[in-house]
Amino acid sequence: NIESTAAKPDYVFYYDVTRPTQTITKPTQNEVVTSLATISVNAGDPPPAANRVASGINQVQIKIVATDLYSDTTYWNGVDGWTPTETWLPTEASGNNWIYATGQPAGYAMPDFVDDKLYKVIARAKDNCGNWSIVYSTNGFKRDQTAPQQSSILKPSADNSYFNQLTTLSGQSQDTNNTSKITRVNLTIQDLTLGSTYWQGSNN
Repeated sequence: NIESTAAKPDYVFYYDVTRPTQTITKPTQNEVVTSLATISVNAGDPPPAANRVASGINQVQIKIVATDLYSDTTYWNGVDGWTPTETWLPTEASGNNWIYATGQPAGYAMPDFVDDKLYKVIARAKDNCGNWSIVYSTNGFKRDQTAPQQSSILKPSADNSYFNQLTTLSGQSQDTNNTSKITRVNLTIQDLTLGSTYWQGSNN
């Protein structure tokens, strides 16, 4: 037999049994949002051993889950509604992140979130060797577009009151849907005797 002098084929292949990992970066855990246009997941594929090469991330999938006050759980179907059937949705690679938004991927849409539900995003990743992550990432969030009730002034307790000393101003306010709580109340102090001037907060 005569040995062939033709170039021998040279193939590169990967052996990788290490599971990928992922972290949901948007929304953050327990975040309260007024709107949510994008869901973002960061995924990585750790190398199987020192000085070894990982196969890389092939895809990231998410579930968008809604739970109402009666604990009924539904899943966003990716297009136009909620379903009781567990539904994994694809994402689209964008730099180091994987994005889900209306039109990303094409043909998919974000749901219209409402105030009276609890939501969570669950994410999983798969590498190019077919290994799925075992530990999924989960971030819960709420939406709040309801303005708090009008604040009421407690001190001074009445309009056109007279004081020879006033060291404290106080009042109260309430968030009616009890989602995000009151974090700050702003006030203005106006001096009508000085041409409608306003207190700046210090004597400086």
